[in-house]
Amino acid sequence: MSTETRSLDSAIGEALRAHPCPDSWAELGAALTSRLEPDEHAALAWAALRSLPEDVAVSVVGIALPAAGPPLPPWSDPREDADFWARLASRDERRAYATAAFRTLEPGDRRAFAKWAGRAAR
Repeated sequence: MSTETRSLDSAIGEALRAHPCPDSWAELGAALTSRLEPDEHAALAWAALRSLPEDVAVSVVGIALPAAGPPLPPWSDPREDADFWARLASRDERRAYATAAFRTLEPGDRRAFAKWAGRAAR
């Protein structure tokens, strides 16, 4: 067994012994990131998730990769609510909702937004 493998075994053991302590699991994540290639790390994550019941796996992914969910109806200024939601949203959520919103704009609003976005992207 290589030194790297023994080191990972030790890190996994420490995290399991400290079970509810998030710091130990964060340290294990750092050890995995530094010692495994991305495809090895992904395969390990895949195997761990596949070993869980589906509802638990979905919960773990939701905790590990939080998303904002759909925007809430604005209770005050919709721009403030949109800014707040966008800060919480994942990149995929922002792209999906921005695309959908853009497609539903009236043609004049769509042109004005495209003009503004072109200037803002510079």
